[in-house]
Amino acid sequence: MKKTLTVIIVLIIFSAISPCNAEQTGDNYVKTTLPDGSIYEGHFKENLFNGHGTLTWRDGSRYEGEFKDGQINGKGIFTYRNGSRYAGEFKSGLKNGKGVFKDQNGTSYKGDFKDGLYHGKGVFISRTGTTYKGEFKNGLYHGKGVFVSHSGTRYEGDFKEGLYNGDGVFISHSGTRYEGQFKDGLPHGNGILISGSGEIYKGKFEKGKKVK
Repeated sequence: MKKTLTVIIVLIIFSAISPCNAEQTGDNYVKTTLPDGSIYEGHFKENLFNGHGTLTWRDGSRYEGEFKDGQINGKGIFTYRNGSRYAGEFKSGLKNGKGVFKDQNGTSYKGDFKDGLYHGKGVFISRTGTTYKGEFKNGLYHGKGVFVSHSGTRYEGDFKEGLYNGDGVFISHSGTRYEGQFKDGLPHGNGILISGSGEIYKGKFEKGKKVK
C-alpha cells in the first residue's frame, strides 16, 4: 500500500526591488507593486526584502513572515490561492524545519520539512481519517511508523519509500493479525499469521502468500 504524499514546493527568489509604484512609508519600509503585479509591503535592506513583510500575488496567494536577502527565509505563513495553508519555517524559499500544512480538502501534516517535502518526524492525517505517525523521507513514509486506515486496518513497524518493509505487525479491520517480515508492502520472510477465527500459521511467506 503505497501512499504518495502531495506536496507543493514553493521557491521564490527576489532580486533587487524594481517597483512599478513604490511608496516608502518609513525607514527601511516600503509598499511596492512589482512588475508581475504582486504587491510587497514590509522591510527592506540594500534594495532586497529583509525582515518582516507581506507579499500578495495577483492570483490571491499570500505570504506573511520573514525575508532574508530577497528570499522567503525564517518563520511565516503561506496561504495558497486554493485555500491550502502552511505555517512554519522556511529556508531559501522552501518549507524547511518545523511546520504545519493543511490543504483545502482537510488533509494535514504536522512535523519536519526539508526542501519542501515531509522529511523527519511528523503526523499525517488524510481527509478520510487515515493517519500516519512516524518518520518520513523525501515526502514518503520511511523508517519507523504507525499507519491506521480509515477502515481500522493498522500497521506498526518499518517503512521504506512509502511501503511496509522490514519488521512489523499488521492487523486487519476483521481482526486477522500478521507479525513478521515485510517486503514492498506484503508479508515476505518469516512470520506468524493468526486469522480472525484463531487459526495460526507460523512459517515463511513470499509476496504475501504462505510458502508450504
